[in-house]
Amino acid sequence: MATTPTSTPHALFARAAQFPDAPSYHTKVGDAWKGYTWSEFAGLVRQTAKSLIALGFGPLAKTCILSNTRLEWVAADVGAMAAGGVPSGIYHTCSAKEVSYIVNHSESTIIFVEDLAQFAKVEAEKEHLPLLKHVVIFSGETTESPLAMSWGDFLGKGAGVADDEVEKRLNALEPTQCASMIYTSGTTGPPKAVMLSHSNLAWTANAACQVFQAQAGDCCVAFLPLSHIAEQMFTIHIPPVSGHQVYFNESLEKLVPTLKEIQPTLLFSPPRIYEKLNLALAAKLPPGAKPDQLPVEVKKSLIEAVGLSRARWAVVGAAPISPDVLRFFAGLGLTIWEVYGQSEDSGPTTCNVPGKIKLGSAGPPFPGVEVVIAEDGEVLVRGPNVFLGYFKDQAATEATLKDGWLYSGDLGRIDEEGFLHITGRKKDIIITAGGKNITPANIEHAIKAHPLIGEAIVIGDRRPYLVALVTLDADVAALKAKEKGVTPAEFAADAGVRAMIEAHIETVNADLAHVETVKRFSVLPHPFALERGEVTPTMKLKRNVIHNNYAAEIDAIYAQPFTRADA
Repeated sequence: MATTPTSTPHALFARAAQFPDAPSYHTKVGDAWKGYTWSEFAGLVRQTAKSLIALGFGPLAKTCILSNTRLEWVAADVGAMAAGGVPSGIYHTCSAKEVSYIVNHSESTIIFVEDLAQFAKVEAEKEHLPLLKHVVIFSGETTESPLAMSWGDFLGKGAGVADDEVEKRLNALEPTQCASMIYTSGTTGPPKAVMLSHSNLAWTANAACQVFQAQAGDCCVAFLPLSHIAEQMFTIHIPPVSGHQVYFNESLEKLVPTLKEIQPTLLFSPPRIYEKLNLALAAKLPPGAKPDQLPVEVKKSLIEAVGLSRARWAVVGAAPISPDVLRFFAGLGLTIWEVYGQSEDSGPTTCNVPGKIKLGSAGPPFPGVEVVIAEDGEVLVRGPNVFLGYFKDQAATEATLKDGWLYSGDLGRIDEEGFLHITGRKKDIIITAGGKNITPANIEHAIKAHPLIGEAIVIGDRRPYLVALVTLDADVAALKAKEKGVTPAEFAADAGVRAMIEAHIETVNADLAHVETVKRFSVLPHPFALERGEVTPTMKLKRNVIHNNYAAEIDAIYAQPFTRADA
């Protein structure tokens, strides 16, 4: 039996040696796809490592990558690991100050950026970046700044570095040393740097490869930010193990056309993409028809229309998904597999798999991973995928890692068949004025199930009863507003829209205990926004910011006359 590679760079070079001419990554050039063989891509990674070494990048040195998902992102990431260093991704939507924070906190000396627009963020903060020595621009755009160089010029820097130097760096890698840092989305404060070891990543990639049965004949479309651990797994760490091909999508607007063209066999996505595909397909059904009532050929044509006709594994994670969406796709013959995990355990913790699937659950534990529930309901995880700790934050590390167990911060339960059900976040628990403890996640999730609603946040901490702030789905609201000849904000204020949402919330309330029911709500004129600090780059709600930004609206809801029903 072949030895399992101990790092992602080792896996890549082993794959290239064994299957040099097999296809690996594909990127769009004009209207055509340019493919790289494993040998060609491994050569690009090796050249990246050599150029980093030429620029003085030593063992355990740090680098950041600020870019949309693209081939060069992967080459920079794996190249940095091959040179013995530690890469960190930065979401391309981050502000200049957020970029500056991560570059400084990670102690990066080199940063890779997508284009001049991203370079401008670094340039604006350069006086506050004393350790930064070089900025490499992927796009080929140039600037006169002495800090910057093009990707092509960067690759040329390594011409004088021998291949043996990279081999020395590879041979010196320790499985337990930090390989990569994932910066958390920072819902309650500055992002923390999750340190993942080479063995964390290699073990998880191998385990995921077995669970998802990924193989060389498979392919996936990379479209989520590579700063996210899930996209890193499917695009960076699993492919060298499985040999599956990756196609880089150019933008979210082009995602469905790309899916239709490629018809991937593997797909990972947060719920939002599946929800939008659900809405698009539902609009194509005859009035009153249900997916499971359609002829087989019709089902196939619908699934093919959204690019999922070959999907063996359509995986959903990162947030709860409505069981109605799962049932809709199941009716069309496509199973969507729910997975649960976080950066701190390299991505997957539990997953629904063939023979062990339960809609609405996060599935049983990943093979080799232990999951238990603490007395207070917190989900605890132990296994080879659990991280090293937070970089430069011993207090947070000690609060999260105890006796080998990862204290996830999530609340959940394990049913009699061993399936994990996530019920909320520990820090989000609402304690009402009456002393009742309420987890808002499931209530919010039920409210968001309406196709017109984008987000819902339940409020009630130290208050007599629960209320909600509701935003409309931006795409649906824009379409409906256009049909009515009004602005989206005017549409949100429409009495008919409010009545529709009120009826939906009453339906939700009917399934809740009295203290959990939402007594009143307000429809906001716009979605929660990244630029106002209300959501993270991964679109998680920042509750404290939302509470502050909409304090007047919240107070106005509670200022309405009290009735017996509110008690």
